[in-house]
Amino acid sequence: MTASPSTSAVPDDPQVHGEAAAQRLRDALALHGLVLPSVWGGAPVCGRGFVELGGCSADTADALAKVLEAASSRQSPPTRRKQRVDTPR
Repeated sequence: MTASPSTSAVPDDPQVHGEAAAQRLRDALALHGLVLPSVWGGAPVCGRGFVELGGCSADTADALAKVLEAASSRQSPPTRRKQRVDTPR
């Protein structure tokens, strides 16, 4: 499936969705010079795509927080209901 970054089309296959979402996140982070090497499309959970975020250094977490804070101050995020997907243990 080919989609532009602003397109929110979701692939039908949850595995493909997770992998595509992980790649989109890696690409978006790269625009800000950030790399989270542990981001990858994990196995579907409850029939839905899943992205493993993993860990990162404190410096990377601070840089990511700075980018998100700056974006938040420029625009108010759309109101969205939080979705909870329990991770397998």
